[in-house]
Amino acid sequence: MKNATKPQLKRFQTSMPKTLSGVNKLKHFLALSLLVTFSLNAFSIDNPQQSNKEAYLDLSKPYQQNNPQPTPKKDNQATTILKEVAGATRTALGSTNSDNTDQLGNKVTTSIKNQAVNKTEGLLNNSVNEFLNAFGAGRSEVSISGISTKKLNYSLRTIQPLSELNANSKELTFIQAGIASGKSSKGSGSRDSNSRRIAINLGIGHRLLVEDDMAIVGVNFFTDYETKSSHKRLSLGLEYQRANFSANINKYHMFSDKKLVNSVKERGMSGYDVKLSGQAPYLPWAKIKGTYYYWDAKTGPNIRGNILGVAIELTPSVSFEFGQENNNTMDAKSYGKLTVKLPLGNKQKFTNFAIANKAFKDSRKMDLGALAWVERSNKIVKEIIIAQNSRVPPSPAPPAPAPNNIPFNFKGLTYIPITSPDTGRIWLDRNLGASQVCDSSVDFKCFGYYYQWGRNDDGHEYKGGEGLPSVKLASSFIDAGTDVFIETEARKDWVKKGVDDRGELRTAAWKNGGDNDICPAGFSVPTEAELRADTIGATTMAIANNKNALDSFLKLPVAGYYWHQNYKIFDIGLTARLWSRSAWFDQGAKGLALIINNSTADIFTEHIGDAASIRCINDISVNPDISKRGR
Repeated sequence: MKNATKPQLKRFQTSMPKTLSGVNKLKHFLALSLLVTFSLNAFSIDNPQQSNKEAYLDLSKPYQQNNPQPTPKKDNQATTILKEVAGATRTALGSTNSDNTDQLGNKVTTSIKNQAVNKTEGLLNNSVNEFLNAFGAGRSEVSISGISTKKLNYSLRTIQPLSELNANSKELTFIQAGIASGKSSKGSGSRDSNSRRIAINLGIGHRLLVEDDMAIVGVNFFTDYETKSSHKRLSLGLEYQRANFSANINKYHMFSDKKLVNSVKERGMSGYDVKLSGQAPYLPWAKIKGTYYYWDAKTGPNIRGNILGVAIELTPSVSFEFGQENNNTMDAKSYGKLTVKLPLGNKQKFTNFAIANKAFKDSRKMDLGALAWVERSNKIVKEIIIAQNSRVPPSPAPPAPAPNNIPFNFKGLTYIPITSPDTGRIWLDRNLGASQVCDSSVDFKCFGYYYQWGRNDDGHEYKGGEGLPSVKLASSFIDAGTDVFIETEARKDWVKKGVDDRGELRTAAWKNGGDNDICPAGFSVPTEAELRADTIGATTMAIANNKNALDSFLKLPVAGYYWHQNYKIFDIGLTARLWSRSAWFDQGAKGLALIINNSTADIFTEHIGDAASIRCINDISVNPDISKRGR
């Protein structure tokens, strides 16, 4: 391969766009601010009599300006509606130019429709919350969204005291319950990204006033249940609250086994999280929030991640939170969330976003009657699993002659040659080792075997992660000396140094008739150019991400891959990885693979020790109608 192509070859796991530098700076700023906030907030107990009451904003009360302002005249309902329609029309006009004037009508209609949807959702939320809060001594809230879609998203939660609660109460026993509908919460390896689940939470807690009523400590027990899968989970939580700081620690334990949902086997994950929140220095209207979480995975690496964010109070009832989440199984992603505490008060004034002349608000006595929500993860996090003993060694079969497009047998499995609509090349209709063509992108029966790059079909490909990997590197690229994966954490290659350092021998060995030929007679592992031409370079339908990989004539599944460090399967349902037989030399041999994830598809250099899928292509120099395919 020529050096001119090198800029196109990117290391998938480690390459980061330069445009993320700003995001990284924001992340570092948030992390530093978080440490400063938590270290100072926890012990910020000033004498209230010496505090400057006008130096900060008390968000529990409407902000009062020093200079009284005349009360604006309240618009009637008709005037309000006309203003909103005019605003929607003005927005549409502002985004229209000479090139898209034909779209003006659609823009105005869509903008007004969105205004109507938002108003309807707000009316529903307000009415339901007024109804709910008319009952019980506690408080409740409900959120309804997605009216413009086919399926509503909703969440309802309530917290109610069980023990007597008054101004002199020093302890409180309470219950907190919730129900929510939305997309499944998934961890590494999940492939049920569009599955909608209903989660039900029920917990009991006990809180005490401590430190001369300046702090609250508490303990809580919760049970979580998911209706579609019948997953069950218990959790134990501890909490600490002050006027300008809070901390929650939660430990989650699954009480349900593996479940089959929509023909997909999954399991809930146990784990824990630590949630911290505190006032931003000199910004009494902002909170810095941090979460660290850990989930115990069985089919991939354990998930360790963090969330750093900032919550800004816009009004006493409305806040906006933004930040970034990152963990070891995904790229960093930003988020934004608008929260409305309903019902809204009658006099809602916007926060005065001024910088205070003291770092933190004065500490004050805590009130058990505030009934703060228990901060925890209410959705059960799941992963997709594949039974590692579900693959059986292929049984030998006699050669079976077959013309093109007619099924033939190869090592106990049936394949059908298919023709590319773009290049006219002939491919196998499924991944090597698959028992059927994919019914869906997450059909594990079409995943096939997983091969270390350039390695023979010596049994490692169908055993998967069964048993412990070998730590002894192979002395030969033809005979690995074992039928399990060879662990390559240090060298990242399954052969010893000096055997095939540039990968050239294994490139030739994976060709039709080569020493490590794993494909049917007349077929080879494709080159990088061949793989590119009929996938991401196709003219009929180029594969752009994992959403349209199944629509390709190759019907590619998102089968994940085995990682070279521990040989647990990784990214099932998220990533497709197919080896080519082409190599790239950069301080050691690397294989070129097609990587398809949720946002992109391209050819990348990958560690030779990883194990990935194979799709065989007919050798252009061989008659496709040969009678030796079933060798």
